[in-house]
Amino acid sequence: MTSKANGDLLYYTEVRWLSRGLTLERFLNLIEEIGIFLAEKQRDVPELKNPDRLCDLAFLVDITNHLNVLNTRLQGKNQLISQFYAHVRVPSFQCKLTLFRSQLNPGNYNDFPNYKKLAEKFNKTAINFNYVEKLDILIQSFQDRFSEFKKVKPLLDIFSNPFTISVENAPESMQLEIIDIQND
Repeated sequence: MTSKANGDLLYYTEVRWLSRGLTLERFLNLIEEIGIFLAEKQRDVPELKNPDRLCDLAFLVDITNHLNVLNTRLQGKNQLISQFYAHVRVPSFQCKLTLFRSQLNPGNYNDFPNYKKLAEKFNKTAINFNYVEKLDILIQSFQDRFSEFKKVKPLLDIFSNPFTISVENAPESMQLEIIDIQND
């Protein structure tokens, strides 16, 4: 009984972040119905009618969805540290964030479907540079948070693909084994 309860608790904590993102998206999708409900209850919430606030919410939902995809990839069983690093390193998720940032300037919202829908609805053509600033902060946060991985990247490369690394750059204690692996 105890192990089942502990398993349930672990399951709950693992999916909590994903649930928040899905809840945000569901809230956005029901925003008109929520507005009608609140109007019937004679409660005025001006933010639900403000196009700028709704676009901000849509942008938040889209970024949260991208983070949820990353989170889901990091939750798999039987993954090596090199696989986790591959999901968050510069050529992967951080590169996607940089792409998102560059796409916002010319107004390409394809990777922000909720924002795109509301921007079209409210005829918003200019990009909110606050979003670019938020993406810059997120990019910097990832770079700071995972900067330690850069120091151990050569070791991670040995485990992720020992066939492509240079034997001379490997730790001396592993060089003979790497030669054997590469020539087997």
